Amino acid sequence: WTNTINQANKMALCAWVKETGITLVQINGQRRYGGPPPGWVGDPPPAGSEVFI
Repeated sequence: WTNTINQANKMALCAWVKETGITLVQINGQRRYGGPPPGWVGDPPPAGSEVFI
Protein backbone atom coordinates (compact mmCIF):
# COMPACT_ATOMS: atom_id res chain seq x y z
CA TRP A 1 0.00 0.00 0.00
CA THR A 2 2.93 2.37 0.49
CA ASN A 3 3.45 2.41 -3.26
CA THR A 4 0.07 4.12 -3.70
CA ILE A 5 0.93 7.13 -1.53
CA ASN A 6 1.11 10.35 -3.54
CA GLN A 7 4.71 11.41 -2.90
CA ALA A 8 4.07 15.06 -3.84
CA ASN A 9 1.28 15.30 -1.25
CA LYS A 10 3.43 13.54 1.35
CA MET A 11 6.32 15.94 0.77
CA ALA A 12 3.98 18.95 0.93
CA LEU A 13 2.53 17.74 4.24
CA CYS A 14 6.00 17.13 5.69
CA ALA A 15 7.14 20.60 4.56
CA TRP A 16 4.06 22.21 6.13
CA VAL A 17 4.70 20.45 9.46
CA LYS A 18 8.33 21.58 9.40
CA GLU A 19 7.49 25.19 8.42
CA THR A 20 4.79 25.63 11.06
CA GLY A 21 6.55 23.78 13.88
CA ILE A 22 3.39 21.95 14.89
CA THR A 23 3.14 18.37 16.06
CA LEU A 24 1.07 16.03 13.93
CA VAL A 25 -0.07 12.53 14.86
CA GLN A 26 -2.45 10.26 12.97
CA ILE A 27 -4.68 8.10 15.16
CA ASN A 28 -7.51 5.95 13.80
CA GLY A 29 -7.37 7.72 10.45
CA GLN A 30 -7.63 11.20 11.96
CA ARG A 31 -4.77 13.68 12.02
CA ARG A 32 -4.39 15.26 15.43
CA TYR A 33 -2.57 18.56 15.68
CA GLY A 34 -0.68 19.45 18.84
CA GLY A 35 -2.64 22.39 20.14
CA PRO A 36 -3.06 25.93 18.88
CA PRO A 37 -0.56 27.02 16.22
CA PRO A 38 2.39 29.27 17.05
CA GLY A 39 1.24 32.87 17.45
CA TRP A 40 -2.27 31.89 18.57
CA VAL A 41 -3.99 34.60 20.61
CA GLY A 42 -6.64 33.47 23.06
CA ASP A 43 -7.56 30.33 24.90
CA PRO A 44 -7.32 26.93 23.22
CA PRO A 45 -10.60 25.21 22.31
CA PRO A 46 -12.13 23.30 25.23
CA ALA A 47 -11.37 19.61 25.69
CA GLY A 48 -13.39 17.41 23.36
CA SER A 49 -13.66 20.08 20.66
CA GLU A 50 -13.25 19.09 17.04
CA VAL A 51 -11.84 21.63 14.62
CA PHE A 52 -12.03 20.83 10.91
CA ILE A 53 -9.69 22.54 8.50
